[in-house]
Amino acid sequence: MYTDRMIALIKASNKLRFDMDKVTIGIDLSKRDNIAKVYQKLEEGVKLFEDFYAVQQDMEKILDATRDKYKAENAAFSPLYQQMVKVQKTTRAVLNRIRNKNAEHLQQLLNAQELEIARLSKMRVDNLSAQKSTQAQINTHFENAIHSANKLCLSARAFQQHESIPQKYHLYGRFYFYYNVELLDKNNYYGTGVISELNNIIQAASLPVIKLTEMPHIFQIIYPRKIDNLEVIRSSDPFVEFLPDSIKSRIILKEKSIRIDEEVATIELFDHMVVDGDIVSINYNGDWILEKVELERGSKKFKLQLNKEGRNFLLLHADNVGKRPPNTIGIRYSYRGEDKEVILKSDYNTSELIELKWVSKL
Repeated sequence: MYTDRMIALIKASNKLRFDMDKVTIGIDLSKRDNIAKVYQKLEEGVKLFEDFYAVQQDMEKILDATRDKYKAENAAFSPLYQQMVKVQKTTRAVLNRIRNKNAEHLQQLLNAQELEIARLSKMRVDNLSAQKSTQAQINTHFENAIHSANKLCLSARAFQQHESIPQKYHLYGRFYFYYNVELLDKNNYYGTGVISELNNIIQAASLPVIKLTEMPHIFQIIYPRKIDNLEVIRSSDPFVEFLPDSIKSRIILKEKSIRIDEEVATIELFDHMVVDGDIVSINYNGDWILEKVELERGSKKFKLQLNKEGRNFLLLHADNVGKRPPNTIGIRYSYRGEDKEVILKSDYNTSELIELKWVSKL
């Protein structure tokens, strides 16, 4: 039942590729109504991808129940396969969180994932086949699986550390970039990922067990935005539950906070005290909104759309320390109609964060 539904969704998404030709060829895309038809079609693709993910999640529950039943009825249930399943489960837990833009308890999930991968790497696979050629293939698949798993962990840690993402993915956000680009190729078949290599071991060794499922991509649409004199910046993370403890392997100082009484806050940044060639990066709710810029005389202004739920923060990250370390920036903002200022500092060991606390004007 589940595979039939998944196949139908795959066929529908493939058909949509050709339907897009009919929507776009020979029409005037400078007209708003025609553009709306294109985006309406693209939204069909978003729903197909999400429906596929939902069906696979439902199927995964059936597979888990089947594995549990098989394990209960077979005393000799392979310890190797049990460990493969644990690696898949912990990896899926990490990927699901990033896919769903929910970084809650990600640290604990990553720790669990790395522990299960370490346990798998210590297991023996050199006795799964009587044929030398087949056993050699199994050994290679096992080495590839551990290598891909460790690379996946490194990429997930980079996501947690708020590492920079390529400029062309800024519109899509870091959740999309890390899930679709950095992580899936280390998990799935097309990138010789950990799950595909574990399935290759099952296949080569003719193990009488259920293979492991991979993870589907996200299909995301970026709509054109009206650009005003000062563009509003929105964070890709819609709900920040915890303020980060570290970023790019630096400790975060997070003792400061300011009150903001506007849902769209105007923030002005300036080089505090002496203009001495400070080069800095600025992070807003996990997104790098400025990277490696020199704060010259004058200032830079931003409009920040605050998340209505969860927490909001700005963080200063020094890319150098100028002539007079540490790097310092001033933040100018308005609260209750009065201009206010606060100072952030950063050096090569620490970055400083300030929490933006939204309060109602009422």
